[in-house]
Amino acid sequence: MTKMNARIIIVSWVLALGIDVIVAFVWLFFGLLEQDWLWMIGTVSAIPLLITLIIIGNRKPPRKQLGADEDVIGVSTDKEKQAQIELNVLQTYIDGKLKRLNLLFLVNGGAFAIVELSVGDNSELIPMKALATGAIVFTTVMVCDTWLWAQMMKDRFLGSLGFGYPGKVILFLLGLLITVGWLLLGLSSTT
Repeated sequence: MTKMNARIIIVSWVLALGIDVIVAFVWLFFGLLEQDWLWMIGTVSAIPLLITLIIIGNRKPPRKQLGADEDVIGVSTDKEKQAQIELNVLQTYIDGKLKRLNLLFLVNGGAFAIVELSVGDNSELIPMKALATGAIVFTTVMVCDTWLWAQMMKDRFLGSLGFGYPGKVILFLLGLLITVGWLLLGLSSTT
C-alpha cells in the first residue's frame, strides 16, 4: 500500500469519526437533530469502510504463473494437468462467487420478508429504519467482499478469464439497486 493510499484511508476514518462525534454531541446535549438525520449520517459514516476496501482491493499482488516446468502441489504440469488445474481454479472462482451472491440474496430476502410481515400485521417487529440500515450495511459489506474475492482470484489465478469489466459493472449495479431500495424504504418509513 502506498503512503498516499494510507493517508486517504486515515483521513476518511478520521473525518467519519469526527462527524459521528459531532453529531452525537449535538444530539445528546442539545437535542437539535431529528432521528432522520441521525440515521442518514450514521449510514454515510460507512463510507470510510468502502474507501478502505476499494483501496485495499486495488492492490496488485504478484500473479503466479504456472510454467511448464513448475511443480504445483506435487503434480507435474504437463498440458493436461495444467488444463485441469485451470479448470479447478475457474470452478473454485465460480463456486465462491455464487455462494457469496446467494448469501446476499438470502439475507436481503429474509429482511424483505420481515418487512412484509410487519406491513401485513400493521405491527413492526423491528423498526424499519433499523432494518433498512442493517440491510444497507450488509449489502455494502457483501458486495465489497465479493468484489475483493473476485479481484484476488483474477489477480492470482485467472488473469483475463474472470471478473472483467462486465462482471464489475453487474456487481456494482446489483449492490446499488438493493441499497437504493432499502434507502427508499428507510426514508419513507415513519418510525
